[in-house]
Parts: sequence; structure tokens; C-alpha cells
Amino acid sequence: MPDVSKPEAVQKFNLAIKKVAMEKEPAPTTPRTSAELSDYKKEMLLPAAKDLIASSGVSYSEIERQTGGDKEKILKWAVEVYGDYNKQTNKNYKSEN
Repeated sequence: MPDVSKPEAVQKFNLAIKKVAMEKEPAPTTPRTSAELSDYKKEMLLPAAKDLIASSGVSYSEIERQTGGDKEKILKWAVEVYGDYNKQTNKNYKSEN
């Protein structure tokens, strides 16, 4: 089970995204040709991404099994969980007001 609750995991992932956006990274060894995140920045996001996925009820071993440890798949999955959480939060907020 996750070490943090869903709202905590969302906040942690959000902070990790902001940190990555502000981070100056080492000069690339090869020229980048797209807006894709560098491996350095992906590594920065992975712990928060895994916690966010786990906060939705998926075990860490299941995350590894389903993604094969692929950083891209883990980050994509985390972004989906993040988006779903924000949609639900907005929906709940609108129904209360």
C-alpha cells in the first residue's frame, strides 16, 4: 500500500513537476530534438510518480509488473492518475457550489 494518501501524493507529484520545470540540468551529451524530458528529469519525477500511482490502490510490485520499470510508462500512468484526480476534485467542487 502507498506510504502517502491520495491528496498527499498528488501534492508531492505537483511539487516534483514544478521542481523539474525549474531545474537546470547538466549539458546534454547529445543534442535534443524534441521537448521530451531528459533522463535526468525523468529520474527526478519517478519517486513521486510511483507514489501517486500507488495512492490509487496499485501496489509498487504491480506498477513494476505492468510497466516493466519503463520510465515513460510510469510517468504516463502517473499523469493519467493526476488528471483523473484533478477532474474528480473539480467535479466535486462544482457540485458543492
